[in-house]
Amino acid sequence: FELGYAGLAPAIPAVIHGVQAGSPAERSGIRAGDRIVAINGEPVRHFYDLMKLVGANPGHEIAIAIERNGERVELRATPRDVGGVGKLGIPIPNPLVVKQLSLPAAVVEASRENWKLTRETFAVLGRMFTGKASLKQMSGPIDIARISGETARTGIVPFIWLLGVISLQLAIFNLLPIPVLDGGHLAIIAVETVIRHDFTETTKERILNIGFWLIISLVVVILFNDITKTALFDRFFPTRTP
Repeated sequence: FELGYAGLAPAIPAVIHGVQAGSPAERSGIRAGDRIVAINGEPVRHFYDLMKLVGANPGHEIAIAIERNGERVELRATPRDVGGVGKLGIPIPNPLVVKQLSLPAAVVEASRENWKLTRETFAVLGRMFTGKASLKQMSGPIDIARISGETARTGIVPFIWLLGVISLQLAIFNLLPIPVLDGGHLAIIAVETVIRHDFTETTKERILNIGFWLIISLVVVILFNDITKTALFDRFFPTRTP
């Protein structure tokens, strides 16, 4: 599973459309058409639930309850450990539906989609700040390139949608109140307005330096996460499962 650049996951039913050859999912007996209903006793309603529960168990055997032809079947599988995230090798189905809309209707629909993605992005950021989600859910340039390549192979429409999502999330990130970013500059101006006093150039420089090193630290962590997700990393540092 690829949680992706910001952890966004549409409410896609947890119905399997296919499994990767040689993957833990295939070895466990999961087939196309199966519906995942529970992982380790935890109910699964959407693909996001499946991604979250599988991702939290890298290298550990899990109990998988599926619904097949109206019957409940119990299976077991051990997710691969890819950069500290468990993966079964189940591709996420494309949730996009192409609709023909008039220009005004398209503008309205695009605005709704942007608002929904903005709320979801802030929800993911909130989970990260509260410790309910890991930084591993964020992707840097290496992982984004991989995700973009995989998406492009599925079609031009999903690829354009992905580019739009990445652009939107970069804009949101840029508006966070972190010094160096535009949001940080706006935050400094807001504070100066409230206290009715301008910071000295030395104070502003120190604040911007703190923001700079925060961004650099975040970049290093995300790049390391990207590298640990690559096949080359797995080749040189194979995961040992219990």
